[in-house]
Amino acid sequence: MKFILLTLLCTSLFFAGFCQTFLGEWSGSFTDNLNDNYSYKEYPIKLYFVLNKDSSYKVYSYSKGFDTIVVCNLSYVLSGKDSIYLEETKIVQPNTAVSNVCLQKMSLRFSKNKQSFALNGFWECSSGKEYGYGNINFIKKQKVVK
Repeated sequence: MKFILLTLLCTSLFFAGFCQTFLGEWSGSFTDNLNDNYSYKEYPIKLYFVLNKDSSYKVYSYSKGFDTIVVCNLSYVLSGKDSIYLEETKIVQPNTAVSNVCLQKMSLRFSKNKQSFALNGFWECSSGKEYGYGNINFIKKQKVVK
């Protein structure tokens, strides 16, 4: 019985610490491999994780469309000890229709080193790979405590 309680305590502390690292802004980029002529080009994107009172997150993405910044709501699922699945679900800004916007589904792996946290993986358009897919990477600098 003590072993089970100790295991549950350690597991919950691990996930609390793991989840806490998501909080804040992540800067990144993605490639679109749909057209081989453009696969070398990286497009900037940011994620922002806002902690709710119930320890869940509201997640937003910020990316540049052809002529405007596009902000989206995302849903997420922690899928394993080092993986997260994110999906853009709704365009929040601009309020008007944006042409050629592909909501993204992202499968990412979490890693860290002394200076930063990283999320690396793949994305595809929610409508299907025939509309866009590629690599996607994010970095979040660790706060140095002195």
